[in-house]
Amino acid sequence: ASLIVVNHHLLVTDLAYRRVSPSTGKTTSILGYYNGLVVDEAHELAEVARTILGWTVSSGRFARAAHRLEKVCQDYASAGRLRQWSSRISQAAGQEAMKPGFKARLRGPVHSIDADAMEADLAQAAHKAEASGTRKGQTLAASIINLAGETSHVLRNLKPHDFVYYPARDDDKKPWRFEARRLDPASALKTLWEGRASVITSATLNAGDEFQMVTREIGTNG
Repeated sequence: ASLIVVNHHLLVTDLAYRRVSPSTGKTTSILGYYNGLVVDEAHELAEVARTILGWTVSSGRFARAAHRLEKVCQDYASAGRLRQWSSRISQAAGQEAMKPGFKARLRGPVHSIDADAMEADLAQAAHKAEASGTRKGQTLAASIINLAGETSHVLRNLKPHDFVYYPARDDDKKPWRFEARRLDPASALKTLWEGRASVITSATLNAGDEFQMVTREIGTNG
């Protein structure tokens, strides 16, 4: 197509899932190659990026991985362990939120979960999926490895200067989960503008002399 119209969420999602093959050097992405970019309401782009370039660690992710292990690999033992972690993740997030004096974000590692044991169980599950020798198994293994890395990131509070970690839930009937949000998305958004003609527009870009702050947040040179 000569012109593709997408919202901020899809634009940043494409950025998050863009991959370069180490063997061929080819880039795979959702939107494909584009040599020009026009972003309207650009002052909203940084906040969208903070959400999309972060991640969620939830009981649902562990439960889905367990279900796929059973379906793809018939690995019921690993699936059972992942279901146990599914419950513990929700419980731990709720415990953190209910701690006396808790203020919006995690201030240190989550000690109510044995991160080493969890990582070991996820590593074993990924190995079993990889050993299945199927494409679905390989895809599942990559997904489990990603889940392990992101969960460890939150539980160990690995980058408190780059990310904010906090427990959340949608309402009183929903399970607790952990969220990770990037504090400064500029370094990731910078790749949007490299190597292509770009135009950013917004009726409020320069409101209150904040033009430099907005362009800094979205990774342009101002």
